[in-house]
Amino acid sequence: MVPFVLALVVTLALARGLLRWAPRLGLLDAPTARKPHARAVPVGGPALALGVLAGWGASAPWTREWALAGWLLGALVVAVVGLVDDRRALPPTTKLLGHVVAALIPVASGHVVRGVALGDLVVPLGPLAAPLTLLWVVGVTNALNLADGLDGLACGLALVVALASAALSAQTGHADALTLAWALAGAALGFLALNAPPARLFLGDSGSYFLGFLLAGLTLTAPTPPSGPGLDGVPLLVPLALLGYPMADTLWAIARRLKAGRSIFEPDDQHLHHELRRALGDERKAVWALWGLTMLLAALALALSAAGSRRP
Repeated sequence: MVPFVLALVVTLALARGLLRWAPRLGLLDAPTARKPHARAVPVGGPALALGVLAGWGASAPWTREWALAGWLLGALVVAVVGLVDDRRALPPTTKLLGHVVAALIPVASGHVVRGVALGDLVVPLGPLAAPLTLLWVVGVTNALNLADGLDGLACGLALVVALASAALSAQTGHADALTLAWALAGAALGFLALNAPPARLFLGDSGSYFLGFLLAGLTLTAPTPPSGPGLDGVPLLVPLALLGYPMADTLWAIARRLKAGRSIFEPDDQHLHHELRRALGDERKAVWALWGLTMLLAALALALSAAGSRRP
């Protein structure tokens, strides 16, 4: 629990500091037609990233738990890309290139999905292993960013998935993933204190990209018994369940934009959370409903993992 508590305390302290300093640093999210908040809101993604590093660093450097350092380094790269974008908008292709470069860091460190498990059947990915791992990481990184459309939504989703990843890590005996999952959960909870509706501080691209990148790694690593840096026999349905909502929303957005003849990078206000907010007439209700959905999907993921571990 030390990583959890330390990450929570550091994130909350830094986030409170950024309420004051973010405007002076040019880290403000201004209202637009797609962003209905009434005033410019400070962006505090760096507080979350530094909180995770503090929580993880409380134990990882003094033990053998350096195994996931590649994921953290890649997450810091996408956080920097997001921070630049928070200050001045970057072209979508530039951001995407930055995400691919960041994803190459854990892949080059050996964190490659070499096979996926469907029940008792393990399907080796062969030459597709690295490309599919890259696609997963970049996809999840952007899916969390797209989910960050209502106050507290993405941060709450990350908290739920991080806690589920901690439970899965304990189940599979993955000590390094457990440390990182606790640190991420603590940081997400600390940030949520200022990000829950009505938000006083936003994640920004720096925070949402950082969260998405780490969740991409944790949802692959936590449910897979440790066997070196490579990931053999990742239970396919577990990460898909954990990230079911943001991934479904991203695929729907891509299909919707392609059907309309628009660029898949063109933003809109037709995401699932936008539609739910309009249907319910209340932002808080929409956020709580989607948090609840994520909790149900996390429970399903834990059940699937437990069922798989009981097989002879």
